[in-house]
Amino acid sequence: MRRIAVVLLNLGSPQEPEDVKPFLLNLFLDPAIIRAPRLIRGMIARMIVARRWKSSQANYATIGGSPLLQQTFAQAEALQVKLRADSDEKDAVEWEVFVAMRYWHPFAEEVVGKLMEWNPTEVIMVPLYPQCSTATTHSSVRSFLEAMSAVYGDVPHPFLSVLGCYPTLPGFVDHFAEEILLTLKSLRSVSRETRASIGADCDRKSAEALEQQVDIILPEKSDEVITGDGDSKDAHTDSCLIVFSAHGLPQRIVDEGDPYILQVEQAASAIVQALFQLGDEADIPVPPHAICFQSRVGPVAWVKPYTDEYIRTHAQGRDIIVVPLSFVSEHIETLLELDIELKEMALTAGANSYHRIATPQVSEGFIAGLSGITREITGFHKPSVDELESGYRPVDVVKQGVRYFAPYDCCGEVAAGHSDDGTTLDDKGHKRCLCAFGVDLSARALAFVEGNGRGSTPNHFAEKDTMAAQPSTPSSLLG
Repeated sequence: MRRIAVVLLNLGSPQEPEDVKPFLLNLFLDPAIIRAPRLIRGMIARMIVARRWKSSQANYATIGGSPLLQQTFAQAEALQVKLRADSDEKDAVEWEVFVAMRYWHPFAEEVVGKLMEWNPTEVIMVPLYPQCSTATTHSSVRSFLEAMSAVYGDVPHPFLSVLGCYPTLPGFVDHFAEEILLTLKSLRSVSRETRASIGADCDRKSAEALEQQVDIILPEKSDEVITGDGDSKDAHTDSCLIVFSAHGLPQRIVDEGDPYILQVEQAASAIVQALFQLGDEADIPVPPHAICFQSRVGPVAWVKPYTDEYIRTHAQGRDIIVVPLSFVSEHIETLLELDIELKEMALTAGANSYHRIATPQVSEGFIAGLSGITREITGFHKPSVDELESGYRPVDVVKQGVRYFAPYDCCGEVAAGHSDDGTTLDDKGHKRCLCAFGVDLSARALAFVEGNGRGSTPNHFAEKDTMAAQPSTPSSLLG
């Protein structure tokens, strides 16, 4: 019988006031966060923590502590129930779902110890970051593989797989589209007499323009409100405004080729397309929308537009709907930054009303989507006709002893040399997804995963394209 361990990877959060300072130090000591030599990084990290830990401690107190850990364990439990429910006796598989955090307990080494006791034949790492980035996905994967190396040592290890990204996962996309539609319905149901005090109807003209093109366009100027065809509207136009707010990233990391921003755009575009379908059925037009980025830190340039500046400019006379599309659970960036600070800013700037869409957490569709991908990685699930017709193109490769799986056309044309479906090819014609092949494993982790024993490719993957040797990795994506 196959024993498959699924490990949900997340950032983690402090659970007690005294946890805040060491949590922040772990965060800023990560070379994926501060990209500087170790000694310099240590100095910078300690300076940042010395300035911020007390205010961060107060912020966590304001929201009553972060629920991220509890919600991640709830997601693990829901996913385990779903995986087991979708399996039958002929599958001959036993599932167990674990949770590992990057910057606070349970750390990877703690989890790997429990995982080793369970003795799986296969391990699937599922980062809870829908959009892949060197600062999140790659950092968590690298850390977990190093923990596997430290704990397993010379003991034969299970076969290792990584879910690289899932920016357009149907259950993830549908959750946000359905919640946005509910908000639009609630705004529409308010009488016109009351409307002047809390918002305005989304005008049909802008919605009809949106239907001509649903691609999301990043604003180049802070005074633009983006509709689907790229036209700008007056900032005081009486209408709703959807703001897709994703966690920001330093511009330098984006310029080096990190795929995160592209995948944020893909996620937003997919949500808008789903919203158009739902809106047509409910006869509710889709309002103007734009992508912005939040949570910037320090004096360096971060990718723009900034969520706070954008909403401050466009809040007057509008119903603001904020969609945290880079998060799957609640934490300080949603509960404090969006629910308290941004709401106060928007209302002060003249917004008629402010609405923040909840993260997916354990929504049925999201958990079902994760289960479907996980089962596909293990060979128990095949893409549906709808998925295939919508352009579903799985990228499935083995690099350095680890199998990487990116279930959608996730990387687009980030760099030269791509095939038509968004992947690159090596000299043997193998596909290479940038999300997977950007992971730069440490020497310890590399020696571990390339070892023999159970780490070799299982028979049920024998027909997949695999690569025994490491292909050339784009240097711009090394974390």
